[in-house]
Amino acid sequence: MMTREEAQAIYRASEETVVQVLLAMDARIHALEQQVLELTVHLDGSEQRVKLLEDQLAKNSRNSSKPPSTWRWSSGSKPPKRWPTSRNWPMIVKLPR
Repeated sequence: MMTREEAQAIYRASEETVVQVLLAMDARIHALEQQVLELTVHLDGSEQRVKLLEDQLAKNSRNSSKPPSTWRWSSGSKPPKRWPTSRNWPMIVKLPR
């Protein structure tokens, strides 16, 4: 941030110095405004994505219109064809209590 003394020194230097400083400041302000606009657009997109992911995370079998067989697994892999049961496992080991 420019101090009052620095601003007065620029004013006293010459008219051309004042014009150059004002033009440089104007260019910097324009660049920062453009950056704010780009970041705002990026933030809006990120907020929409977070909302979409939160909505997906909040769904379960009671509030989803899709059957559980069409849900995506978090690991990206497909669910097993058959869940392990005593019938389809070759050996069930009972642990002592």
